[in-house]
Amino acid sequence: MNEDLSARLGKIIEATVRLAHELKYQYGFDPSPQSQGAKERDSGIVAGGHRLILEAGQMAETRLVATAGHLQALGSLLERPDQAAFGVFAISGLARTALELSARAAWLLDPRIDGWTRGLRGMAEMLYSFSEEAKYPAPPIQESARRRLAKYVAAAESAGLAPAPHRDRPEHFGEPRLGATGVIKAQMGAEGELTYRELSGIAHGNITALLRLTENVSLDEWSDNVVPREEGISLTQPVIATHVLPLLAVVHRAYAEALEFKVRLFGWDQAFYKLRRIEIAKAMVDLMRALPGVGTDA
Repeated sequence: MNEDLSARLGKIIEATVRLAHELKYQYGFDPSPQSQGAKERDSGIVAGGHRLILEAGQMAETRLVATAGHLQALGSLLERPDQAAFGVFAISGLARTALELSARAAWLLDPRIDGWTRGLRGMAEMLYSFSEEAKYPAPPIQESARRRLAKYVAAAESAGLAPAPHRDRPEHFGEPRLGATGVIKAQMGAEGELTYRELSGIAHGNITALLRLTENVSLDEWSDNVVPREEGISLTQPVIATHVLPLLAVVHRAYAEALEFKVRLFGWDQAFYKLRRIEIAKAMVDLMRALPGVGTDA
């Protein structure tokens, strides 16, 4: 991976994570008075004793925090000159997870939806969490998850909400939870889905994804006639820089947008935020221009 370009991208990613920390340090965790987020929080959207806006906000925040952790590790890897070829697997794994988490946070924080929809999305996330825990191959965890799931559904039903079943479990209360590719596509379109699938293929060591990283097989040359062979796997720095860095730029943009959704929803000082965002965006545009044949969308 081109050391200069990858290190520059690492610094840009870390700058955006620092911006998130600075916002939290300056404004805390609560929305500003009169903001959309404050109005939703105080609107009394409750179901079965659950304050849905607070729960949705907490789930969005945990995803933003988790994204920041993955991106900080990603930035550190990108800035290490000794991480050339095989660092791409760790980089891709961190990036694909950050992309999914960013999209999930954006889905919950989207300022274009109303408070009731936000609350229902949070409920879908809660149902999913309980249902996933119920699959653990550990009976105590399974039983605990099932009890909590049953209690949660009963509380919602007492408030007049009817769960929509999916296979053998309740799935949502009117706002279906999107899967990984679905929520990424909802935020970033087809470009986001392509990025997620390609990063997943690299992270998992998928042979066809790895062949697209080689000097011998370009995307334009890719066809059904390409046969994997040992000499075709050459994870060189220039090839990885050209192929992977644009994918990471999409991941960065997804996180930046999720963060912007939070700023807009919470009514925080957007002038301060936008000034920093413009600086970061300019650095990203300059970086993308340094990559031959790559667009400049930051």
